[in-house]
Order: sequence, then structure tokens, then C-alpha cells
Amino acid sequence: MLEDYTKIYIDPEEPLNSLLDKIQTVESDILVVIIHKKSSIFVGQVNLELIKNYSQRAGKRLIFISNVAKTRKLLTKVGFKVYSDLEELEADEESKEEVETQERKSLLAEDESQSADQQSKNSLLKKLIGCGAGLLLLGLVWFYFAFSVATVEVTPVFEAKNSSHQVRAVKGVEGIQLAENKIPLVTEEVKIGKELEVQTTGQQKIGVERATGVLALINDTRQEVVFPAGTEVATQNGIKFRTVDRVTIPPAEVDKFMGTVVGMRAGRAEVNIEAVNKGVGGNVSQGRIVELIGGSYPITVVNPEDTRGGEDEEVRVVTKDDLERGLEKLERELKVEVEDRFEDKFSNGFLFFSEYLENESENIVVEAEVGDIRDKLRIVSNIKTTGLAVKKEELKELVLELYQSNLTDNFKLADSQVIIEEISIEEINSQEIILNVESSGQVKGEINEDKLFNNLVAQEIVEIKNIFDKMEEIADYTIEANGRSSLPRFSFGIDLIINEPQKY
Repeated sequence: MLEDYTKIYIDPEEPLNSLLDKIQTVESDILVVIIHKKSSIFVGQVNLELIKNYSQRAGKRLIFISNVAKTRKLLTKVGFKVYSDLEELEADEESKEEVETQERKSLLAEDESQSADQQSKNSLLKKLIGCGAGLLLLGLVWFYFAFSVATVEVTPVFEAKNSSHQVRAVKGVEGIQLAENKIPLVTEEVKIGKELEVQTTGQQKIGVERATGVLALINDTRQEVVFPAGTEVATQNGIKFRTVDRVTIPPAEVDKFMGTVVGMRAGRAEVNIEAVNKGVGGNVSQGRIVELIGGSYPITVVNPEDTRGGEDEEVRVVTKDDLERGLEKLERELKVEVEDRFEDKFSNGFLFFSEYLENESENIVVEAEVGDIRDKLRIVSNIKTTGLAVKKEELKELVLELYQSNLTDNFKLADSQVIIEEISIEEINSQEIILNVESSGQVKGEINEDKLFNNLVAQEIVEIKNIFDKMEEIADYTIEANGRSSLPRFSFGIDLIINEPQKY
């Protein structure tokens, strides 16, 4: 029967030694241990094994009462009998008692020394005592587990917090170095050869046909003069011509009348000429070619008619703007191709810094100069470029560690991850990149339930509110004490509720 067992109540703050002392000192061989839901003794299997060994050495049988599923599971695993309440225990004991009664009947029939009347009286007395003790125990248990004078409800902070960190990506570093905020800097090379053509925009007229004409040569001397082919003559403003053929100019002749010299007739010859330079500039009017520049001859020259046939043509030529435009276009196309090549090399697992591309070697050849007659300008280049990157996972891992290290003890990450919001470059060269990283994460207030509970017992409500208001980890709280100015002096009179966020 339930009334035959000794019942032990375990308070929330009661230590393990106290329970062991009770097991040793209580005279009954069967103990019913009633566990408070906030007791810390029964949260670990080590304590339970110790209790089991101690009870076995003391020759005691322990039965536990607990409505906490986790505690019941641990006790059952160790080998104890556990019931959710006393009613369940009593029902189980009554079932056992019926079996034992049947067994006793057969034994009583054999034992003639014990009277039936005495057995009946003892049984009735035990039932009366058991009913009274059971009712009293049920009342105590109900008061112990269900009665709450005050309710304190606390909601921890749950919010997004931003954090800023400086990360150094260094060439030659192996792995993440948390103490120095370092991660490895990855370098790669690409080689590119490229040819580029751009249309020229300059325009210029050039001569395509030479002007031709006839030159008259006059000899005033008494000797003939040989005028070789290719001898140059010119106008007074410098337009040059040359003779096409070799020509001999006869000497001057004397006119006499009756043996008397009455005049002189100069020797004269004509020769074909052509302009030295092609173009319309060689088309000159008659009488303008009067200069002899191809040697010293005692003759006079003049063109008796206009020179004709000189023609010009408009062509494209290379300008300074064409050169600059071609080099700029080459630079743009090279940059795009280099970045594409590096994107392929680094793929999605890397963060590539296109802001810094170092050309280790560069060879650019422009196959024309300003003023050259060209329809297109051709540029040939060969370059070798180094690119820089970091592994995304290493950057995320370091930022997560830095974020968590910046949190105070009363806050923690709600879901063990942070989001990198922005990355800016503070300094960059071929050996190191210094990054400023902005990150954010969902954090929640970390509330120590045991410590908080100890601060509530017998405290003035006004003082408790002051404490709560100063705790950064608490977002909101309510205190219901049925009009009391202070909380109860017994811990079982306080119901502490901590609201955990449902979604992160």
C-alpha cells in the first residue's frame, strides 16, 4: 500500500548530498522521492548512477515521482521505477496488492495460528491510515507543484545587429589566422595576345597625276648649248618642273645687210617638261616658269603655254586622335578579356578583385604614325597579368568568428550565421589586401535562468524592475504578484517563464 512508503520531497535548490543523507537516515526500506520540476539533481546520468549505487548499498528501494519527461526518461534508463504522479503509483500498487492478496490467501489457509478477526482489524486500520495519508499527500503535492503566488514572465531581446571588421588577405599565409584577422591571398596569371584595327579619320589631298607642258629655251650666245634631260626649272614661287628629253639649243645668228650687221636672232628650242610633284599645284599659266635651277646655262627659259594634267585625290590618313582612340579601345577590350579569364580561373568559390590587375609584362606595337596614309590603324599587343582573389568560405568563416567574438556574454547568435552586407577595399597591392567588411546577424539575449531565479526570491518588486530595466538582454517583462510588493520567500511560490523566439 502507498501509505507503507516513506515520501521524500526534493526542493529546487536541494543539493545531492541532502538526498543521499535522507536515503541513509530514513528507516523505511521503500522511499517515494517526489521531484520538483526545477530540481537540478536529476539532469545528469552521473548523479543518477551515484544515487542508484548509494541506495543499493543502503538496502533501500527508491520510487520516483516526476512530471518532467526528460527526468523520467533518464531515471528509467538507469533502472528506477518512475511515475508521473502519486495516483499512478497508487494504482500500480493496488494492482500488485491484489496479486499479493491472492497469494496470501493460500498462505493464510495453511497458517492456522493467525486468526481471521485479527487480520481483518489490521487490514481495516491500515486502509484508514492509508486513505488519510494519501489525501494529505495529494494535497501537499498539488500545493507543491501547482500553487504559484507570483508569475514572472521575461522575453529576451531578439534583433539584428551590425558589426564592422577589418580583414587582411596576405600572400603566403596558410589557412585562417584569427588572432591577426588574416586569410590567404590567392594569385593567378593570364597571358593574352590581341590584334586590333580602327578606322582612320584624317583626310588629306595628294597628287596622283603630274602636270605637263612645253618649255622654250633661248640661247643668246654664239655657241650651241646642250640642255640634258632632267634639268629642273621652276616658277618664282617654287613650283618645280624637269625636262623630259635632252635638247640642243642652237647659237644666236647675226643678220647683215650689205655686209653690215643690222641685228641678231637668238637661238631657240623647245622641250617637254613635267611637274616634279604630282597634283594640281603643277598646273601653272604661261610665262610663269622662268627660273633655271638645274645648272648654270647661258640661256633663258619660259613656258609659252599653260601646263596641264595635274590631278589630286582625297585619302585617309592617321591622326593623333586615331592613335589615342585605338589605344583606349585596346585597353578596354583587354580589361574585359582579362577579367573574363580570371572569372573562369577563380570560379564561384572565390571573391575576385578586378580593381587590381598587375601587368608583369606588356608589349604594344602600333603599326603606323601620325600622317601615314592608311584606311585602318592596326595595333598588336601581348600582355601577362596577375589577378588577386580570396576564398569566399574562408572570408565567411573569419567574419563569423570575429562577429561572435565581438558579442558580449549576455548575447549570442540566434542561428550561428552572419550575412556579409558590404566589402570595401582600404588598401591593395600584389602582396596584401586590407578589407573593411560590414556584416549583420540575428542575436538574442542570453538569460541565465538559475541566476535570474535566485534574484527573484523575497525581492522587492520595485527593485526587481530596476534590475530588469538594466539588463540589455531583456526586451520585455511582466510581474504578477497578486498585489504583493515583494515576491514570496519560497522558490516554489514563483513561476518563472522565459519566452523563446518562435522564428529566427
